[in-house]
Amino acid sequence: MQGKLALPGVNLHVIDHWLQEEGHGVCEVGEVLPCIFCIIKSDLTLEYLNPAGFEWLNIQSKSFLYINESWLERSNKNAALKDFLDQLKPHLSKPDTEDVFHDLLRVWFPSESEYKLCLISAKKSVALGELIVMMQPLSDIHYLRQKIGRLADEEAFYLDNYSKFKQLTNREIEIISLLSKGMNNPQISRELNISRKTVEQHRKNINKKLHTNSFVELIKYAQVFDLQD
Repeated sequence: MQGKLALPGVNLHVIDHWLQEEGHGVCEVGEVLPCIFCIIKSDLTLEYLNPAGFEWLNIQSKSFLYINESWLERSNKNAALKDFLDQLKPHLSKPDTEDVFHDLLRVWFPSESEYKLCLISAKKSVALGELIVMMQPLSDIHYLRQKIGRLADEEAFYLDNYSKFKQLTNREIEIISLLSKGMNNPQISRELNISRKTVEQHRKNINKKLHTNSFVELIKYAQVFDLQD
C-alpha cells in the first residue's frame, strides 16, 4: 500500500486497482481509509465493512449476521440509502465497471443519534464483482466544493490515462514517486544506486510513454495513481 490514504485524494477506481492488480486485501484497504467503506452484495447485505463503518453503526460485534440485521432493516431511518443502493442493483449484472455513481444523502448515525449529510460514491468492482461504496459526512470534508471537483477530475484522469500508466516499468514508477517527493536526478541516482545518466534515460522513457512535457504533468500522475507516499 502506498502509505496512508485520505479522501478525496483516492477514488473507487484506484481502490479497485489495488484490489485487482496490486494484490492488496479488502481488510488492508478498508482499515487505512478514513471514511466508511463497504462491499455490498446484490441482495444489499454486507460482504465487508471497515472499522469506520463499525463506528458509524455503533456495533461492537464482528458478526456480519448481526450487522446485516441492523444496518438497513432494523430502522427506516436509512431508507434513502437503501433506495440509492436499490437503484444500483441492475448495474451489478452489467459488464461495464467504469461508471461511478455519486449522491448526497442524509444518513442516520446511530453512534451519534443524528442525521448527517454524506457524500456517497459507489461502483461495481472489477476485482470483486460486487458494489464497493465509500461514504463520508460532508462535515468531515473541508472546502467541499473544491474537493468534490477534484474527485471527479481525478476519476476522469485515471480512466483517460490508465493505459499509458500501465506501460511504465516498476523502476519508472519508483522514479515518478521520488520526483513527487522533491528529489532531483542526482538524489534519485544516489537513492536507487544507479547512474545519473540512467535516471535521465528513465525520465525520457517516462515522458515518452505518458506523453508528458513538464514536471507538473508528472506530479498529476503521482497524485492520481497514489505514488506520493
